[in-house]
Order: sequence, then structure tokens, then C-alpha cells
Amino acid sequence: MAPASTAAKKSESEPVEYSITFSTTTKDIADLFGSAYGNCGIGYWARVELRDSQKPWDATIIEIDEDTGKKTKHKFSLEKLLDGFRVAATKYPQHFADWVKQDYDGTTADVIVQCALFGEIKYG
Repeated sequence: MAPASTAAKKSESEPVEYSITFSTTTKDIADLFGSAYGNCGIGYWARVELRDSQKPWDATIIEIDEDTGKKTKHKFSLEKLLDGFRVAATKYPQHFADWVKQDYDGTTADVIVQCALFGEIKYG
């Protein structure tokens, strides 16, 4: 049997799984996209083509490689955005917390969009 101090260290490093549910509105999501599409959001690495003005998340985001000028189109959707929230909550909890508190800015919106498209922060 391992000494008590070793056993305690092992149990302290074991992962604990949990889930959190939150609610939002389509207006809040539209506001988030307003921040993401603005000058402080994704504008330094992408351009946006909206497909439906009633649903700002229904868009094509065109990623522009700064070095080569290569353009890559990404179809964006509400489902991708929800995935982005999950990634942000796990990898970038401060940004996710700012979103939930409705105390976010263009940087937080940028992080959530990047999480939705790439599963991580790729730019910035």
C-alpha cells in the first residue's frame, strides 16, 4: 500500500467531469456577432459574408492568411457557435464567463468565433 501522502497526491490530480447549462437569446447571440464582426473582433483575420440578415450567425467567414493572402471559406452556423461556447468554456473560461455575465468585448467575441471554427485561438 502506498504511503498516505502519495495516495493523496494521486487523488488531487484526477480529473473531475461536470457540465453547466446556460440559456441565452437570439438577440444576445446577434449582439455577440455584432461585436465579432466589428473593428475589434475578427476583422484583423477574416471577412464576413452574411447569408440571412435575420440570423447573423448564418454566415460565411472568410479567413485571410496575412502572409500569403490565401482565402479560406468557413460556413458558420448556430451549431458551430454552440460548439464554440463549449470550447471557450473549457479552454478559455474567463472569456466564456465574460459572455455569460454579458460583460464582453470584441476580443471575447473573437475568441468564441475562433473556438467555433478552429477549436482554439488561432489568431491574436
